Amino acid sequence: MARVARDYHESLQQANMDDEDPADTEDATAEALNAVDARVPEAQGDRIRQGITYGEIEDALKRSNKGKAAGLDGIPYEFWSTMSERFKTLNTEEKPEFDPLELLHLAYRDMEINGVDPKTGFAN
Repeated sequence: MARVARDYHESLQQANMDDEDPADTEDATAEALNAVDARVPEAQGDRIRQGITYGEIEDALKRSNKGKAAGLDGIPYEFWSTMSERFKTLNTEEKPEFDPLELLHLAYRDMEINGVDPKTGFAN
């Protein structure tokens, strides 16, 4: 049932997309973005430029809705929560454990600094 709903909504998103010129899509996107008159307050801009922190990732994971569908990567929140708790329990100086939140932190920082590879389609 979920697959049918997903396929239906994907087909709606893709309707008439095959006929469109990518340059037209880019022009329309740029025009729409230029029409938006929104500014980030300076204090918030400063905070955003500092980049995401480990603590923010940890807090977001704690606040996430459990039992919801997985994201684009297919990994549910419960996986990250469970792995994070395991890390906290088992990690010692003598026997370091894999820190899943540090992996997320490094991945997010990499995207903030270097952007997303356009070939992945991740940001579409």
